[in-house]
Amino acid sequence: MRKLKQAMEEARHDDNSELGAELREMDELNERLTKIGDAMAGGISRCSKVCVRLVG
Repeated sequence: MRKLKQAMEEARHDDNSELGAELREMDELNERLTKIGDAMAGGISRCSKVCVRLVG
């Protein structure tokens, strides 16, 4: 498993690697999804606080 992770990291940093390009694209998509999730969680938190004030 360690060797696989090492090979993936090496490919990720190799500009001529097709696998590296795919891994970098996956990293970018994961980062975008994380930002979306964080934004949604923040929105839900704010909404919950408003709902508590209204109902409370």
